[in-house]
Amino acid sequence: MSRFESEKWAEAYLKFNEAVVLNDFLTKNNLTKTIDTSAIYATSLAAHNGGLKKESIHLLERLVALKYKNKVVYETLVDLYQQDNNPKFLSTLDEGLKMFPDSKSLQVSKLNYYIQNNKTDEAVAEINNALKTDPNNPTLLFNMAVLNEQLQRYHEAIKYYDKAIENNPKYTDAMFNAGAMYFNKAVEINKVINDDTPARLDSTIAEFVATDIVTLDEIKAALKEQNLSALINSFNNYANDKNALKEKVSKVNENLKYELIQAKRNALFNKAMPYFEKAYSMDKNLVQIKSALKEIYARMNMFEKIKTLD
Repeated sequence: MSRFESEKWAEAYLKFNEAVVLNDFLTKNNLTKTIDTSAIYATSLAAHNGGLKKESIHLLERLVALKYKNKVVYETLVDLYQQDNNPKFLSTLDEGLKMFPDSKSLQVSKLNYYIQNNKTDEAVAEINNALKTDPNNPTLLFNMAVLNEQLQRYHEAIKYYDKAIENNPKYTDAMFNAGAMYFNKAVEINKVINDDTPARLDSTIAEFVATDIVTLDEIKAALKEQNLSALINSFNNYANDKNALKEKVSKVNENLKYELIQAKRNALFNKAMPYFEKAYSMDKNLVQIKSALKEIYARMNMFEKIKTLD
């Protein structure tokens, strides 16, 4: 114990392991009926802290076989299995969750497994279940946002990003993801503008009425010519008929088409901006966010704001 408390992990492991070996000898020869699980646990911790992965896994597996009731055993073993892509990872994870359903570490491990294997429905159910017991956990809320974004449920995604930030005001990852969700869509639209292909432009405008990342009201607010609001509203009449909608769009004056598409791009930039600005105010070393803000400010003619970044 003195070596363990001094963080001399390798020496502690050797001494603890001697106690385990002695206990095994006594048990094997019927000189004691008690397996010293505490000694095995202490030895596994010393091995793990000392980077002795193989020895640590062996000891943790013994504890699992002995049904040793300590969630750290399962959390540590699951983590080591995941690092090695061990086929026993999932069964051990499930066994651990049965014994310790409140373990945040095991919940996150299960969630990451679902995400990495594109099992989004299972992941959503898993997070919903975890949020029942821990509704304000920023990591769970962030992961739920990521899943909803993958499923193109953008309004749900932003709701969870916002809640994650609310519960952790310094959660720059959530701020970055929320901003990037809008920013990446704006960049896609900008490519359409630069591409100057009428068909692509018409198709993009026709998507105004689709379930989208920004609302029609937000697009109308970004219009330079407010008299175009009625035109945008008229698109709703063709929401269920894409061919008719594209035909209507094709008849719109070319200059007006660019006004409409730029309004949508600017609406997206307007949504991205506050998330990026908040994250950047906390950490000036976030190069990606600085670059994105420069892009937004330049496209939105906010040249004075570009100076503040430098």
